[in-house]
Amino acid sequence: MAEIKADILALEESSLELEKTVLEDKVSYIHSLKEESIDVEPQECFTQDNVRVEVDGVIYLKVTEPYKASNGITNYKQAAIQLAQTTTRSVIGTIDLDKTFEERDLINSKVLTTLSEVQEDWGKQQLPAMK
Repeated sequence: MAEIKADILALEESSLELEKTVLEDKVSYIHSLKEESIDVEPQECFTQDNVRVEVDGVIYLKVTEPYKASNGITNYKQAAIQLAQTTTRSVIGTIDLDKTFEERDLINSKVLTTLSEVQEDWGKQQLPAMK
């Protein structure tokens, strides 16, 4: 009988600890689930024929999974900007200056494809391509 009482007391204590833990949780991140537009600052890139051009853009994102957007990456906005900039530099480096305006759709699709690859891990979704 004493063992049963000890078990009941232990159970009550552990349930109190559990309640205490749950009550002490706090909101660490707040994300808007609306579509966001994020400016990509101008950057210098070099074309395949070694001409310096300045490129900027806009990324449209929407948080689809707040937990992953909070815990999957430190700062999903900054990471998306850096990934878009890196991809843009890489693509522009393969195009001649004469073709850069003609190949805007190619650049946009490459940036969108690259951002789509991390979409699931970061808990966000890209909307239209970078413009």
